Amino acid sequence: MEWTRSIEGRRALVTGAASGIGRATARVLAGEGAHVAATDRPGAPVEEVAQGIGHAGGHCVAREMDVASEASVRDGVEALAGDPRRSKGILHNVFGFIM
Repeated sequence: MEWTRSIEGRRALVTGAASGIGRATARVLAGEGAHVAATDRPGAPVEEVAQGIGHAGGHCVAREMDVASEASVRDGVEALAGDPRRSKGILHNVFGFIM
């Protein structure tokens, strides 16, 4: 996939990253040089995804995040990205990208 703008060094938070589209998105973003925070519901194997990305040379951290819980999302974003009002990152969820 070819991007029109470089995402190298940008932060990306990917929800649903333990499987399917979320996992594929985390891999593509890391492959393009983004620093990925792979998140998924408690108990999902998101750590395995982050380890695989790391073994392939990408930058990825894993975190459990329940997107049905406002507090969980707020805490997760703050822990992974700092103040979201000052962050120029990428958020991916099952509905698409917000840049």
